[in-house]
Amino acid sequence: MKAMKKLTSVLLTLVLLLGMAPLSGMAYAEGNDGTVYTVTFDSAGGSAVKEQKIAEGGMANEPGAPAREGYAFSGWFTEKDTRFNFNTPITENLRLVAKWTENAPAPSNEGAQERTEAQEAVGETPSEPETHGAAVGQTAEDAPAPAVEDNAAADDMAEPEQAAVEQADEATPVPAAEDNAAADDVAEPEQTAVEQADEATPAPAVEENNAADDVAEPEQAAAEQADEVAPAPAVEENAADGITKPETQDTADETPDEPEFPEAIDKAPARGGLRGPGDIAIDAVNFPDANFRAFVAQYDLDSDGYLSAAELAAVTTMNCSGKSIASLQGVEFFTALTELSCAGNNLTALDVSQNTALTVLDCSYNNLTTLDVSAVPALKDAVENGSHDTSNSAYDKYKSALGELRVDKTVTLVPAAPLGVAIDAVNFPDDNFRAFVAQYDLDSDGYLSAAELAAVTTMDCSGKSIASLQGVEFFTALTELLCYDNNLTTLDMSQNTALTALDCSYNNLTTLDVSQNTALTELGCGINNLTTLDVSQNSALTALSCSGNNLTTLDVSQNTALTELGCVGNNLTALDMSQNTALTELLCYDNNLTTLDVSQNTALTELSCYGNNLATLDVSAVPALKDAVENGSHYTSNSAYDKYVSALGELRVDKTVTIMTDAAPAPTYYTVSFDANGHGTAPAAQTVEHGKPAAKPADPTESGWTFGGWYKEAACTNAFDFTTPITADITLYAKWTKAGGGEEPPVPITYTVTFDENGHGTAPSAQTVESGKTATKPAGPTATGWKFGGWYQDATCNIAFDFATPITANITLYAKWTKGDDVVPITKYTITYVLNGGTLDGMTGTVTVSVEDGATITLPKPTKSGYTFDYWEGSRYEAGASYKVTGDHTFTARWKSNTTGIGGNDTSPKTGDNSHIGLWIALMAISLIGLGGVTVYGKGRKRRTSR
Repeated sequence: MKAMKKLTSVLLTLVLLLGMAPLSGMAYAEGNDGTVYTVTFDSAGGSAVKEQKIAEGGMANEPGAPAREGYAFSGWFTEKDTRFNFNTPITENLRLVAKWTENAPAPSNEGAQERTEAQEAVGETPSEPETHGAAVGQTAEDAPAPAVEDNAAADDMAEPEQAAVEQADEATPVPAAEDNAAADDVAEPEQTAVEQADEATPAPAVEENNAADDVAEPEQAAAEQADEVAPAPAVEENAADGITKPETQDTADETPDEPEFPEAIDKAPARGGLRGPGDIAIDAVNFPDANFRAFVAQYDLDSDGYLSAAELAAVTTMNCSGKSIASLQGVEFFTALTELSCAGNNLTALDVSQNTALTVLDCSYNNLTTLDVSAVPALKDAVENGSHDTSNSAYDKYKSALGELRVDKTVTLVPAAPLGVAIDAVNFPDDNFRAFVAQYDLDSDGYLSAAELAAVTTMDCSGKSIASLQGVEFFTALTELLCYDNNLTTLDMSQNTALTALDCSYNNLTTLDVSQNTALTELGCGINNLTTLDVSQNSALTALSCSGNNLTTLDVSQNTALTELGCVGNNLTALDMSQNTALTELLCYDNNLTTLDVSQNTALTELSCYGNNLATLDVSAVPALKDAVENGSHYTSNSAYDKYVSALGELRVDKTVTIMTDAAPAPTYYTVSFDANGHGTAPAAQTVEHGKPAAKPADPTESGWTFGGWYKEAACTNAFDFTTPITADITLYAKWTKAGGGEEPPVPITYTVTFDENGHGTAPSAQTVESGKTATKPAGPTATGWKFGGWYQDATCNIAFDFATPITANITLYAKWTKGDDVVPITKYTITYVLNGGTLDGMTGTVTVSVEDGATITLPKPTKSGYTFDYWEGSRYEAGASYKVTGDHTFTARWKSNTTGIGGNDTSPKTGDNSHIGLWIALMAISLIGLGGVTVYGKGRKRRTSR
């Protein structure tokens, strides 16, 4: 009966184990992709063990020990002869091989004699000794499943060895079931020792104690205390992210008993001490949490109750998730750990300061309030520099190239996780700009992290009705910023030092500081209200557009790399281009320039300088412009300027400007001498270039005489004006008067200014002008078929006369004439080009052209990305066709799609239309045949232009 009851208990235990096996093998890991691997068990001559199917990332269940007669089972080993750790995630098919140890000799009769004496000591009649558990010399792992014992007699005594065995056995997940039926059963000492070893196997002993008064030996009590350790909680799948989440356990009223570990003979220093250098006792001192202590026992490969330095160093990954662990104290000994998963426990604190090799830590689903990872480089990098994934409702994930951390959302991290720049009204006060930058918040957490900000290198917020760009300073990685066509009144780019391109045109800026943006190569700030612009720190600039402001000066002497400059429509009176030798395009029309020296700009191919006060322009040193004047087409139809165009270059200049294409001759110099005229000391003579004035010297002095100025003759009749251009050698004479002499004031000297019509029209009347005063500019004469070009000092009209020049001698002025249109008013009509989404010479939208009646124009050919120009609608004109203007007319561009290959007209909404293009838009090139002039007004514009 006793044997039958024990056999029944064993069978019940096996049924429980088989039923719970799938649960105990559940992997606590983030989901898998459905891949399943096979784990096979080669028992190497022992009883067969069934293979297991494991989902990728899951862990195999450690099966019960196989049996082999005469041998003790020593564990499962890989084909590389290393003991297999059943906490290892399965990522491939695996074959495990059983290792066996031959049994030691059976116990001697002396042992039986000792048991008989022990029985007699308690008044029990000695009986035939029973064999329990493993033979002497077997370890707990080697021992086969223990016999099932039915203690029905009142006086049965459990052996001490059996209690020790049960202590180890009862630490397994399935608790032992005891039926205490015998009142006075006493466990036999020898049986206790055997069962202690036997019960360390996965299948627990099921003991039926029917006696009410069973007396357990001390060793058995200790074993049962270890058995009461709570099993690992069940886990539930979190559908949101594939993380297995342990069920919440109420452990407030349950304090798990601490399992004890057998103290081997001749091994032992006291608990908590070291057996040898680096060896750690698996006890309550080093591992105070019973569940964690039981968990780490698996790493004690030689089962000596200690973790040696080698055993600790071998542990690089640890998964103790869902084990009802309240303290992970002792994890600091595992300094080789690179991966630690302790999720789903009851941890309130976690110290990983000694685990500096960690690269992966999952401590989610615990009760932590703080976590310090400052001593763990990879985890610190994940928090400070990695991505911050907040998509899971329970925990946050930080991940960088170095490490990964999962932690509950309520945990305060050290170092604190940098949330970044809040997308709020404090950092981005303008509603439109705040809405715009939200697109860079890739994780939608309301913050721009350092990584998110660093990823933004180009930004186009043009045309967004933004009044303030405050907050752009956070985007320090920006290399290109397009913020044109907004309502900006200020712009601070001092923190955006990586910028190479900035276009802030079409705003209301009154100041612009780009002194910190030394990497800029392109700057567009046209159509604002700037009165000054300092680009002295921007030596890398190749393109500068500052047209349509209120600039009175512009210094580009430090911008030697400039190839394009547009400063149209300002108030410039001078422009020094001598340092800009790489310049190819210069647009400086509509300013107040009186001179323009382009002799150092030999690379120029395009120059527009009309609308200034230039009298002459020397292009002899600029090959492309010289070719345009000498060999190109000369267009005179525009009333404001003449245009010279050749294959090499293009020049637009006022009609009144004299263009010089030949190198100027070497300058002529004259001597201006000074005669003291009998008193004082004469100043030194001066050498003066032809046409330039002499410098007025300091007045000479002599006692008793008063200096009265310099005169052209010794009699001091005609005073000399030092603003007079020097055109010959001259001697000036000092005038003196006796001090206190009271001379009569001299009679005023006058000169005659005569006007010569120079072959056309009628000359104005001559003027008598007092010496030193200026002549009055008369009305310009007219002549049919000729256009008056101003008054000149010579009949060949090479030196223009400035009516601000003081008259100091008689002079004749000559009219300049050029063959041209009659000055009779001519009717003009408006030609309108609807570009239908295309671009014409950089302009978009609708372009209007004012053309004189009877002029013939050549229809241009616009372009459009993804399309081929088909024809101009308005009686289907092809590009290049001639059209004679007899009235207002509208031409609408029609397109063929390049992508579909289907002919048709594109009528998609036009982009880039702007009604406020301004006066200074780049003029569209239109070939004109025949008479008449053309005025172009563009409604569209380029995205960035130097014009």
